[in-house]
Amino acid sequence: MKDDFPIFEVTRKLNKKNVKYFGPYFAGVSVYQILDIVNFAFGLKTCKTVFTAKKGLERACINYDMGLCTAPCIFKITKEEYKQRVLKAIEFLNGDTKEVEVLLKVKMEQASENLNFELAIKIREQLKALKRLKERYLTQFTHHENLDVIGLYNDGLNACVSVIIIRNGKMLGTENFNLLMQPDDTDILSQFLMQYYSFNRIATSKSLFVTPFTTTFSS
Repeated sequence: MKDDFPIFEVTRKLNKKNVKYFGPYFAGVSVYQILDIVNFAFGLKTCKTVFTAKKGLERACINYDMGLCTAPCIFKITKEEYKQRVLKAIEFLNGDTKEVEVLLKVKMEQASENLNFELAIKIREQLKALKRLKERYLTQFTHHENLDVIGLYNDGLNACVSVIIIRNGKMLGTENFNLLMQPDDTDILSQFLMQYYSFNRIATSKSLFVTPFTTTFSS
């Protein structure tokens, strides 16, 4: 966020400073489609070419000629104007999809009027992806909470752990894990949490809500 012209990119690592993270995104929602929507709707740059608000490049790339980028590299947009687009993109990724939906519909209509049917079809697919994203926002909380809610089911032989992911007050989805218990698994939940957060996942700023419950069956 301290760059003159920030970019959005897909990553699996959470170890950079001055960076905002969004997600995780689950099955049915392609993170690459979401990234494509963000860049297309707001005209953000996708390259990692280094330049500043004081020293640009001699010429823009083909993305500018295709109307896919606002070309901050040759000062077609100011640093302040670009940052405003970035902030609106952040609002979109935080769940405010209304403006992007309107922008995409306008661009699709313009593409159709200009007989650019290939672009119109692409935008139509982006609108479908946007609809799937909206459907993933299953629950809206009063406060913008960031939570991981853990549920454990254990029958003495096998166990299942479900993780509900809540970001910015919206339930993005769940992850389910089937675990085969061992005789010495006295604290299976603690073992699971250690493994779960060791794979480039970041714990939420709020306390982890854990709901363990055990059921024993008899035959």
